[in-house]
Amino acid sequence: MNLKLLHRLYAAGVFIVTLVIYWMTVQLQFLFGIAVSLLPQAIIFSTTSPGTPFFLIIGNIFSKIPFFENIGLKINLISVFSSALTTFFLYLIAVKLINIFKGKNQKHPLMRLQLYRSSYRSFFTCIQRYILV
Repeated sequence: MNLKLLHRLYAAGVFIVTLVIYWMTVQLQFLFGIAVSLLPQAIIFSTTSPGTPFFLIIGNIFSKIPFFENIGLKINLISVFSSALTTFFLYLIAVKLINIFKGKNQKHPLMRLQLYRSSYRSFFTCIQRYILV
């Protein structure tokens, strides 16, 4: 198997597993806090505070998802997708940093395979310890 393809499969696996875990634990409504006051602003696309335009733009896009009726779930999907993307990029950064320290031209393909597997395994160890507690 091509090692580049394997690296991409591991990265996709990290993204999908994180997405599924956060999707299973997403809140269906908003609790008390700042996000409750931002919810109507995101839906009608109006801003009153200067620090939230990016959230309002993304919230407006997510509030128009036609698959769900619950607006709280639609807006909470922002955190689900952003968390999954964060872990995806964190895996890619870990592999890149290890490649920089170990050297890019590793002679044996098993060394590169070991790199991908160790990054993948460390990701799932963190998921098991800190998220699934």
